[in-house]
Amino acid sequence: FNEAALDFIKASTLIEGTDDVIEQDGQPNPLDIPVSTLHTNIYYHLGLALYFSNDFEGAASAFKDCLDISPNDDMIVASVYWFYMSLRRAGKDQEAGPLLDLIAEDMNVIENQTYHNLLLVFKGVFMEEDVLGEDESLLENSTLGYGLAKWNYINGRTDKANELWQGIYDAGLESASWASFGFIASEVELAGKL
Repeated sequence: FNEAALDFIKASTLIEGTDDVIEQDGQPNPLDIPVSTLHTNIYYHLGLALYFSNDFEGAASAFKDCLDISPNDDMIVASVYWFYMSLRRAGKDQEAGPLLDLIAEDMNVIENQTYHNLLLVFKGVFMEEDVLGEDESLLENSTLGYGLAKWNYINGRTDKANELWQGIYDAGLESASWASFGFIASEVELAGKL
């Protein structure tokens, strides 16, 4: 993660003063409308590398940069989700709370619906049960599982959080979800790195 962060820091210097461009998705969404840009992807992935490295203040700064240039609701939701998580982990709850004011139920979200739903849970609009649907094991959706586990952790329910992270990790080893950010984050949580 540290080497990845250094690469993204270098990338952020290389894009200074350049126009942002839409970045084609490796896996297009159902509407085939790319939602991220070169600049937002650099700051977003820098934030993730720093978050996974236990540098929550650095991650918060990167996600703020990403949020500041987010061109649509999908990138706003993704940026706010990780920005909020980073601030909460950095112990900056007073700064994290107002971020939820940026989230509304009627946002035009194409592919980051899970982040949107999680933020609505954090905001108190939805309950955990509202976003679980049929799959209460959360093992097929590591993004949702990690978010709910972290929500439980932040609210003092560490046993439930650890149980969810372990389930995500175990399921990811036997599926393609091992490459998702929710799986990676769960693996890092279980290793005691966060």
